[in-house]
Amino acid sequence: MAAAIRQPGWYRGAIGALLGAAFGFGLVVALRAISGLDVFQTEQTGYPHVIVPLITTPFGFLFGFGAFDYWFRWAAGKPTIPEDHSGHGATKWQDYFRFNTDHKVIGTQYVVTTLFFFLIAGGDYVDGFLARVTGQYSRLGALMDPVIDRLTILSGIVVCWHFELLPRWLLALLLIRELATLLLARWGLSHGVDIEVNWFGRVAVFPVMISLLLALLVDTWIATALLILGIALGVIATYLYARVGRDQIQAGQTSAAAEESAQQ
Repeated sequence: MAAAIRQPGWYRGAIGALLGAAFGFGLVVALRAISGLDVFQTEQTGYPHVIVPLITTPFGFLFGFGAFDYWFRWAAGKPTIPEDHSGHGATKWQDYFRFNTDHKVIGTQYVVTTLFFFLIAGGDYVDGFLARVTGQYSRLGALMDPVIDRLTILSGIVVCWHFELLPRWLLALLLIRELATLLLARWGLSHGVDIEVNWFGRVAVFPVMISLLLALLVDTWIATALLILGIALGVIATYLYARVGRDQIQAGQTSAAAEESAQQ
């Protein structure tokens, strides 16, 4: 057991995931304490104790799993461990759940991960459709939905960037847009702004997700065209979010000033 923990793999990945979750939770608590805020208050600030660990946990898993061991050794000036290809090929189903240099195993892993990407992206639409049909709503769900969207898109960006499946300048624009949306949402929450998702934002997710999925499956210009369309719609949606947020803040400031004048 001790040897398994010291070696890259599932055991160390699980420990890394737990440490990543603890780091994210502790980071939120520490920053709120330093800022003089209620340490465990979540409703008005968008459940950061949940959202931040959801971001740090996958990174902790990757660190523990050994995805960065080679680069850490190289950056530290230590000799890297050469790959002798002793684990080449698959003799049992577990071999498909670890690093493997066999092209057939890698191809199977690509197909499976692409299928999961499709299921996650499609599940987002099913979730939204069912919520509208049944009329169910929760603040946590409304806040988590865009976070899951961003994480799904980010995973697609990383793979497409690494293998140059799509133009990198387009992927960079997409990443900037996604980060801008997250920062805008955080800014709106801190100012008490309640912004509903507009149709440009809803529609933009579809061509972006399909573009990333197509790029993972085949080499086609349609993926690039859909990505351009998705980015254009996304930029429009972000602009509209910013304008609505600005108008709400200005209206709130005007109302507060009028109340203050009336009291005087």
